[in-house]
Amino acid sequence: MRVWRRLRAEWRRKRSWREGAVVLAFVQMIIFVSLLTSWAPSQNPELPEESMQRVGNFFIFFTTAADPPDHPWGGDEGAGTGMGKGRAKNADKNANANEAPPVKQEDENDPVVGRGFQDEYVTYRSSYEDLQQGDEEEGNLERPMSDTEEREKPSHQENKGEERVKDEDDSPVRDNVIIGEGDLGIPLPETIDKSLKSDRDSNNTFQALSSSRDYKFKKYNISNPEELLMVDDTRHYFSDLGGMTCFTEGTNIEKTKLRSKKCYCHKHYFGEDCGIPEAVWYGRYKFLYPDTRLRRRTVPRRVVNGLPVNHEFAMFEARMHELYDVVDVFLVAESNYTAHGDLKRLEFFTKFQQGYLSDFQDKLVYINLGFFSSDAKKSGWIADAYLRYYMGTKGLPLLKGLRDDDLFVLSDADEIPTREVIAFLKLYDGYSEPIAFGLRWNVFSFAWKMPSDNSFWNWISGEKEKLTVVNSAATVGMLRRVLLNNTFYIRKKDVWKNQKLSEALEKYQKEGHLVKDWVAGTIGHYAGWHCSWCFSPPNIIKKMDSAQANDKPRWGDYPEKKNIAYITSRLWEGRWFDDKLQLLRVKDSGQRFYAPKYFLENPDLYRSLLYHPGHERNFNQTWKPP
Repeated sequence: MRVWRRLRAEWRRKRSWREGAVVLAFVQMIIFVSLLTSWAPSQNPELPEESMQRVGNFFIFFTTAADPPDHPWGGDEGAGTGMGKGRAKNADKNANANEAPPVKQEDENDPVVGRGFQDEYVTYRSSYEDLQQGDEEEGNLERPMSDTEEREKPSHQENKGEERVKDEDDSPVRDNVIIGEGDLGIPLPETIDKSLKSDRDSNNTFQALSSSRDYKFKKYNISNPEELLMVDDTRHYFSDLGGMTCFTEGTNIEKTKLRSKKCYCHKHYFGEDCGIPEAVWYGRYKFLYPDTRLRRRTVPRRVVNGLPVNHEFAMFEARMHELYDVVDVFLVAESNYTAHGDLKRLEFFTKFQQGYLSDFQDKLVYINLGFFSSDAKKSGWIADAYLRYYMGTKGLPLLKGLRDDDLFVLSDADEIPTREVIAFLKLYDGYSEPIAFGLRWNVFSFAWKMPSDNSFWNWISGEKEKLTVVNSAATVGMLRRVLLNNTFYIRKKDVWKNQKLSEALEKYQKEGHLVKDWVAGTIGHYAGWHCSWCFSPPNIIKKMDSAQANDKPRWGDYPEKKNIAYITSRLWEGRWFDDKLQLLRVKDSGQRFYAPKYFLENPDLYRSLLYHPGHERNFNQTWKPP
């Protein structure tokens, strides 16, 4: 018996060694395969026959097919890593013989691409975390157009979609405008006027409408901006149904009345009262339910959306139509100078004066930065941040009656949160702050999106696309008492390293405020859209020239990158300006979250942003919007 026990124990020990060896070999094999995958060079798709493509006043030679060849891996897959607001890493080691001449090599091996300063306070993930947060199949993520048609709009919102006049972006701009005094009194150089004249077109209808109507900016004094009195939102967002209180927009009213046991939610709403939209649910509350600690507010908080602008007119129009009825104030900041320090025209203010978006101007507060900071001349990073700082210090005091529990949402002009997420933040208490938004990341147009990094976890999870995660929202109380009214600090990740701010935060927490950052939005359940470099080729050149001096590589410094034909080829092929990063093609424009609703409702006005250049709506057509 003892011999038998000894033999059995010896056999068990050897078996455990064998099992451990098998597991170790399997893990090593996975790591080896992932390394091979990350090192594999990408291939350039072969282009079919060429034909002539019209872009503005230019004729460019491109393929005749409505659908260009996909990436060699097929579908939405692609190679490469981040750019735009993040850090670009090499996706390829080889260059195709047909590619454009390579960009001059920078000193850094891993240069910051796009607007590099935001790498300090914007994170991107493609995300292994998101793999654990959503279990719906991709087929269930299609966003039917009817979802948003059920929204109840206040009377003053009706027919807003009709206010856009055809080609109003081409409305005339006055020559040699001199605004205000001091720094605002500098006339624009003749070269700037000539470059702007190329975009002008006769638009007598728009001028006649503008001159015959009264609107806020018709007599707006830029040197003495108007104050705005904050008022409470008295609309009813919840319905009492047989003793239950349900969020009207998220609830199937008929089914709830019929069964009268609980609130029956529409497909993409969750929670006991159907008030949690999918971006918030999958971003945070799915694993906390039912102990969410959320409470309905008796009076909705007011929401202020602050954003710096340059020439992002199409995205601004989509923002107004998406958010106007849930945002109380839009704080718009514009400078007479680019982030590079070059004098420029106040394009947004000029159009506002001419009646642009006149039906929305009652909620606009305009802040002008009429000088270029001396510190910004020394550092491009400061130039990039200063307009956001100035917007908060000069704009917030103009909002009278602002309360500590109101919400400030900081956006870039190319970032649009969804109406559903803003409505949730407006109507509930009990969530912590600050809040980050997980946005769908498109590049050049909504036909291309950013691929995921070649990382081990992305290879394991099969994740294809990358999510923009950007710190975006905090209460006015945190902004005043912790962040010193500096709205730029909302986005900066390492802000708590500052001792003064860290001490203020500790005091703020001891008073009972919930402070813990969280993300609304995951891949497939986005909190909005980030459309990076979504312009016509001439306006992409303008963006290149406007980039701050320390943005490396600064594409405006490379003449070959500012060629119209070259830029149009990037938009056609879905290649980044480094000629290496291959974007993911989005073929199905019927996907949920494909683009903001207003764009989809007006495809003829925004066809060049919505669709690939080879799409039947765009082929051999001028760029629209211009």
